[in-house]
Amino acid sequence: MRSSLRRVWGQRLKWKRLREKLFLSWVESIAEAAKKGGSRQQELCWDSYEKIKQKLHLQELRLAAEKKKEKVKERAKKRAMTAEQVKEKNMARICS
Repeated sequence: MRSSLRRVWGQRLKWKRLREKLFLSWVESIAEAAKKGGSRQQELCWDSYEKIKQKLHLQELRLAAEKKKEKVKERAKKRAMTAEQVKEKNMARICS
């Protein structure tokens, strides 16, 4: 009984390994076909996700830099307005 069970399980293991090999080769062939594309299609870039992430990161950095520049300009305007108001008050005090 032991030898017959061992033989049966050996056959099952053999078939399982064959199915796994077939599945892996099938997956690889599909991935390769998807990468190459059809006759009129462009080949896909496998690192496109990384490229998109980098582009988004660069856009975020640019937006942050632009916001910072805008804040600096606003502060400069406020300082100029405050200086102008102080100057006007001093002129008014001198004139009075």
